[in-house]
Amino acid sequence: MTDAPVAPRKRAARPRDAASLVILDHRQGKPHVLMGRRNAAVKFLPGAYVFPGGRVDRQDHYAPYAGDLNEGTAARLLLDMKRGPSVRRARGLALAAIRETYEEAGMLVGRTGSATRSPSGMWEAFCSHGVVPDLSKMTYFARAITPPVRPKRFDTRFFAISADQIAQSIDFDSRPDRELDTMEWIPISDVGDLKTVPITQFVLSDLKGLLDSHSRIEPGCPVAYYQPHNREGRRQILDLPT
Repeated sequence: MTDAPVAPRKRAARPRDAASLVILDHRQGKPHVLMGRRNAAVKFLPGAYVFPGGRVDRQDHYAPYAGDLNEGTAARLLLDMKRGPSVRRARGLALAAIRETYEEAGMLVGRTGSATRSPSGMWEAFCSHGVVPDLSKMTYFARAITPPVRPKRFDTRFFAISADQIAQSIDFDSRPDRELDTMEWIPISDVGDLKTVPITQFVLSDLKGLLDSHSRIEPGCPVAYYQPHNREGRRQILDLPT
């Protein structure tokens, strides 16, 4: 009897920075959130409802902005930030969430105005529409890291913002990204009936808890942090020391 060679254990992919934006609309009597349904033709999660979002691009770290992150929000984004924490990276996360919302939903979040410097890439669309991102109204409220068994992993920060921060919208069929085939305002209470991934439900539960206790969420709230841990994962709270 001979010992069979043991295949080397495959190293888990390193999580990439990503961001997602949850837009809240209180104008219909009860809170609604903006969600999109993934195109049936995509390989990953076809037909699932998701928030606008995606990975951070290098250009996001240098995009112009009007209002800066709330001091508490910036400090919480730096907590347990991997591979060289910096305020620039913190801003880049918030800006990525805004950019992805434009690409996937056709909505430009920010203020009407002119940028102080010329943006590049997809950020040129904000300049041409006369909109500058405003980070001061964004609330960082959740974070989730993809389990190591997945081939693609992300370290996603979830931000929330009010629908009244949408400065402009373009025609849905003109948006640059077609991964989502529809965008809908959905009551938070109804999202459980949709096809979603578990983390979406966890994050919405956290958001609902904040709304139940404060009616409106404000920058500087504690952050729910979901990390891989054994087979179940774990939830912690990220907050600044008192």
